[in-house]
Amino acid sequence: MFTKRLSTILVVMLLILGAVSTAWAGDIGVTFQNNGVEYIFSANPENINGTTGNHYTIEKDLYTGYTYDIELYHHNYTGETKRFGVALYNPNSSTATITVNAKVINDCAATGESTELDMTAPLVEQYVLGYGSTSISIPAKSYTFLMYKDVPTQRTVSGKAKVSTNLSGVKARVFHGPQYVSASTVFSYTRDTDYESNITTGFFNYDGKYNSSTIDASTYPTFKLSEWRPSLNVNEYETGSNVLGSSILGGNYGMTYTITVKNAANKRLKIIPNFKNLDCPAAALVLYSPQIGWFRTGKLINDKDSDYYDQYWLMSMGTSSTFTFKYILPASNFGNVSFQVID
Repeated sequence: MFTKRLSTILVVMLLILGAVSTAWAGDIGVTFQNNGVEYIFSANPENINGTTGNHYTIEKDLYTGYTYDIELYHHNYTGETKRFGVALYNPNSSTATITVNAKVINDCAATGESTELDMTAPLVEQYVLGYGSTSISIPAKSYTFLMYKDVPTQRTVSGKAKVSTNLSGVKARVFHGPQYVSASTVFSYTRDTDYESNITTGFFNYDGKYNSSTIDASTYPTFKLSEWRPSLNVNEYETGSNVLGSSILGGNYGMTYTITVKNAANKRLKIIPNFKNLDCPAAALVLYSPQIGWFRTGKLINDKDSDYYDQYWLMSMGTSSTFTFKYILPASNFGNVSFQVID
């Protein structure tokens, strides 16, 4: 499933591990504004076990004129294969057409974040590259799946799709049920209960952020994205609705940040994962640069020594005075990713 590895060569060209200059002006806070499309996120309950039952985690009516980013992330600990995915119901009296701009879903062994990053980071890269784009016709009063995966026990599943509809009122449900369950049966399920207060299932009005405050490379600042818990940054987190668990999606997993840096010519960004947190075993990001487009970084493994700054990626900011890049934190990462401007 994981193809298009041309980006590996490009990442080697743009992101290089090595010695760098150490000019550093300290941390600055970043003020954000929201952008992007509407976001349906499902990770609570994260662990589906044998007593959880079959349920939906969140339902959203889809409307014309809007686009929806839908992401799910769960562990199957039930002892049997379960179906995870997104089901659709068209209650209208005519056929609905769902435009799918991207649709990816996969699973992996649930043996920890490092293993899971080998699945989640490529999946996000495929999403931004438009993998799985198609259209789905749903006859009047009918049901179908947007996507699903039959996931064996002791495995982690993640999926992500971007969709729009030509008829308002089409319902989308993120669910977990038995293998071979039909889409119509999914709409007979009751909703999950709130199992984990610090994990999120919910609806957010936006799946993106951009900086409204100035980041001036001439002062060699360091700033954090996915800062958790919030300290220096302002307006980084939106309060979700229709939630299970936390109404704040800590880390903003799966959201797209658009970051503009001024006076950037001939400088670089040293990107440092949160390896100060020894519980963080590994890190991998999805980034966009004007020079090469979207790409996935190589995975870094936390060596857990005292100098956590010695593991990082480098990104050139080119020769123009203004540099704009994009950043996505795939599931299974830790937040508090630092970006340090260097020569």
